[in-house]
Amino acid sequence: MVGGGCRGLRLARDLVAEGHAVRAVTRSDERRAAIEAAGCECWIGDPDRIGTLRYALDNVTVLLWLLGTATGPNAVDLHGSRLLSPRALAFKLLMYCSA
Repeated sequence: MVGGGCRGLRLARDLVAEGHAVRAVTRSDERRAAIEAAGCECWIGDPDRIGTLRYALDNVTVLLWLLGTATGPNAVDLHGSRLLSPRALAFKLLMYCSA
């Protein structure tokens, strides 16, 4: 799960409760405690630098790309560039959440 913010953690808790293993990515180590409290493995990485996610995506079947609420003057570019990299990887399912 790329995007371990409030919405991501709500979904993560539900997935963990159903017995799924969840690895959540966040940019900041400050979010680690909340992510681990939700029952997830935490990975520190930056979605704008896909190389920082390389090992976070090892053995992942479903990628949840939960960054669709990014705003600002370059939001269109951010969504485009963020989505191009994971599409090149071999996932069985890529889910992009836009709101």
